[in-house]
Amino acid sequence: MLAPLVTTDPTPVCAGYLYKLGAAHRAPGSSAITRRWHRRWFALTKDHCLYHYKAEADPHPLGAVVLRGHTVHAFSTASRPYAFTVSLAGDLGLQLAAHTAEARGRWGHVITQAAEQAAQRDELLEASSRRVQQAPGTIAAPDCFGYLHKLGARWHQWKKRYCVLKDACLFLYHDTDATKAIGVVHLHGYRVQSTSIGGKKNAFELLPPEPKFRHFYFHTESDNDKKRWLAALEYSIDRWIKVG
Repeated sequence: MLAPLVTTDPTPVCAGYLYKLGAAHRAPGSSAITRRWHRRWFALTKDHCLYHYKAEADPHPLGAVVLRGHTVHAFSTASRPYAFTVSLAGDLGLQLAAHTAEARGRWGHVITQAAEQAAQRDELLEASSRRVQQAPGTIAAPDCFGYLHKLGARWHQWKKRYCVLKDACLFLYHDTDATKAIGVVHLHGYRVQSTSIGGKKNAFELLPPEPKFRHFYFHTESDNDKKRWLAALEYSIDRWIKVG
């Protein structure tokens, strides 16, 4: 039982033309090795990848870089005063150049942010995978825990589940004696609000970042418990990655 952690929305976070330094080559009949700058269309997408195309209208990229672990460093040359690298440690990586200092600063900011979010997302997935195998009482410092009634997607019946909320991940158990979770819902990018589905006055729903993702419905035994869960969910989700 998984809610998508990242969106497949193709809308880029940032896009525009940059100059990319090409590979070294030797001209026919010459011993000199040269590298040329090529104007390329770049698009940074919400999956934390930097794609480049020959032109904006081209449907297929010439290449892509997964930005986790990459850093940005500014440099300048006589012909490209607003150049910068996007690279892993010990790697030359991409050597790019913008038209202005402002554009270089903007690209540097969004690429650095994407690299940090990619690392955070991967660490979160690893932690989530470990916690699924844990008993509910062994998850340290949860954001909230207790029994909730969850509306099943298949049979549309309410089932009582023991739930533990940690870092915007909701782990579901049969009861407090369970040795591992029966599922986890990644709630990054979700919103929480009250609802009255099924005539349950203490119900609330979790709204996904995109319509194609699944809604989740829960209800509590009391109004105070509902308020406790709503506050904890808002806090836990807001602390972590917002998608979309």
